[in-house]
Amino acid sequence: ISLLEPSCGDGAFLLRIVQRLSLSLRNHGRRLDEASNAIRAYDLQARHVHAARKAVIDLLARDGWSDAEAIATRWIRHADYLLAADGMEFDLVVGN
Repeated sequence: ISLLEPSCGDGAFLLRIVQRLSLSLRNHGRRLDEASNAIRAYDLQARHVHAARKAVIDLLARDGWSDAEAIATRWIRHADYLLAADGMEFDLVVGN
């Protein structure tokens, strides 16, 4: 399943999603990198991207994942999702 967060802000929705995904990966004996395409979050403001990435990295590090920075960078992008998604398809879209 792939999820799009078109305007992630500081990561309010995103953190709950990542928390649940992390737990699911652990419960199913999967690696974090197997979920590298599970989430794509965008924001136009660099400070929001930085805050969301930091929060996700901290959460994943607390959960014991060693590649937290790389995955957070892959998941959270500084861009306009309308231009950056470039034909990508998503199963879920979240936001307010």
